[in-house]
Amino acid sequence: MFNSRLEEVANWAGLIQPKLDIYSWVFLFIGAISIYLYAYLKKILHDQLNFKKVDVLLTLIIINSAIFYSGIFISDVLANLGYALAWTTTGVHIFGVICIVIFGILDIVIGILLLANHRDLPSYLVILAVISLLLGLFEVSVIFSIASIVIYPLYLIFLAVFFLRKPETVEVV
Repeated sequence: MFNSRLEEVANWAGLIQPKLDIYSWVFLFIGAISIYLYAYLKKILHDQLNFKKVDVLLTLIIINSAIFYSGIFISDVLANLGYALAWTTTGVHIFGVICIVIFGILDIVIGILLLANHRDLPSYLVILAVISLLLGLFEVSVIFSIASIVIYPLYLIFLAVFFLRKPETVEVV
């Protein structure tokens, strides 16, 4: 019984070991898409809504996304090549937690700023602000950051839907 339990734990440990496979590339692709969506959100806030209060925060979240996604991907590549040691694996986990907490803080502040200016923004952005605030609270808590696995894709889908809508413009004749 004890040996079978050890084998079961070893099998689970094998699932979370860094390795270079299709999921690594999907992770990198999700990172690229999230960077694009944040940059496009910044552009839309500028061009269509003349809203510049979250520029610095969106730039910081773009930088954090680039560092987080590329760092985790590089660690997968290094692990696949056999260059990952125990201390580098631990370092990657610490690095990941720090980046997630930074994401959480930035999401909370972005959510608060968007909610504070809800009269100047369309209803889609107010809903996005609530999702951002909720996502940030889960990310900062680290323990509940696993909920981000569900909320973050919804956040990105909601951003994409917001971008596909027609811009709300007023024609002046």
